[in-house]
Amino acid sequence: MGLLRWSVRIHKWVALIIGLQILLWIAGGLVMSVIPIEQVRGEHKVAAPAPLSVSPTLILPLSEVACPI
Repeated sequence: MGLLRWSVRIHKWVALIIGLQILLWIAGGLVMSVIPIEQVRGEHKVAAPAPLSVSPTLILPLSEVACPI
């Protein structure tokens, strides 16, 4: 009888923990579906990249950068 009582008690606690995890998972999904996806991804915090300027004098010839075989 003692083993059955402990297994029932353990089963209840495990079910409570798993149930809370599922509840938090669903709540998080609901929150993420209400908030615009751009804000969820953090796109509003990303700065625009600076334009790159490439000078033709900085381009190296292929013969200088290629590995000899």
